[in-house]
Amino acid sequence: MLKKRILTATILIALFVFLLFKLNPQLFCLLTSLVVIGCGWEWSQFLGFKTFLPRLGYCLIFIIMMFLAFWLPLVNVLYVAVACWIIMLFFVIFYPKGSFFWGKNKGLLGVMGLIVIIPAWLAINLIRNAENGILILLFLFILIWSADSFAYFAGKKWGKHKLIPAVSPGKSWEGLIGAIIGAGFVILLTLVVTKVEFATWPLAFLIGWVTVLFSIVGDLVESMCKRNVGLKDSSQILPGHGGLLDRLDSLMAAAPVFALGAYWLG
Repeated sequence: MLKKRILTATILIALFVFLLFKLNPQLFCLLTSLVVIGCGWEWSQFLGFKTFLPRLGYCLIFIIMMFLAFWLPLVNVLYVAVACWIIMLFFVIFYPKGSFFWGKNKGLLGVMGLIVIIPAWLAINLIRNAENGILILLFLFILIWSADSFAYFAGKKWGKHKLIPAVSPGKSWEGLIGAIIGAGFVILLTLVVTKVEFATWPLAFLIGWVTVLFSIVGDLVESMCKRNVGLKDSSQILPGHGGLLDRLDSLMAAAPVFALGAYWLG
């Protein structure tokens, strides 16, 4: 299982880096839009949709929202998304007791899907189109991948104290600490290599670590939604990883936070 997971991750990373550097902004936006539709298809399961037409209808809502998003004030969307992620963190903390008002509410679950996925798509393309956006976006992915890997191996090696067992029994406080340490190495190395002035380091570390913490929230929210409907994986499209949401859940929460932090840094 671990070998399959590593092989799939290696292929995905190589493909992503290739496309990130080769695709122009328009094609990159189209590619990420297709990924969004795939994520919407998987999220439709959390609403209890099992047949083709209801799931297709939910995906059409995503397409409409992506078109409408181009006319929204992007920074305000990021603020709203971050606020919603904080609210969803409380959903996680109080699960399953707190799920009585959203767990069976298809409308609310549908809106949650839009909030989880659409702002992340906007944030990723906003970063991609910024000055040095390709390198900044690559840093974001490396930051999340590194934190995820350090959390996984630290949890396997030392994980004894469960983080939120009602939502994700496999995650531990030791894994969370591993994620923070791994992210710290990546942030430090990036600051040194790019010769960022030292006065900016504290804010850069703060934004990087907050981004990683939100990435963990994203993972937990998706795990909570799967547990709410009795799913192990969002799909089986990625060997060793499950579905698109299983692979991208951390990024969904991290991207708006990181984009907002990058905006503050100018």
